[in-house]
Amino acid sequence: MIMLALAATLALAVYLRLRGAGGLAIIPLAALLMPCVILFSAFVYPGDPELREAWLLAAAVGLFFGMLIAGFGYFVAPMLKNRTP
Repeated sequence: MIMLALAATLALAVYLRLRGAGGLAIIPLAALLMPCVILFSAFVYPGDPELREAWLLAAAVGLFFGMLIAGFGYFVAPMLKNRTP
């Protein structure tokens, strides 16, 4: 579920960049998807009881990795736009 959230973060960052949104809006918006998924899997869908114990640390690490993936998607999007098949 976490890997799916990372893929969704990347896809959202690329989509928003190709639609013309600014970087100050794209990266935080896409990165906030990760802590939401972590909190959902910790409290709403109890698939991992160990995640419930360390949810604050997991959400902070998820936000960090969400920012990394969103930043990567932000800078890769122009390369995807200009490629030819």
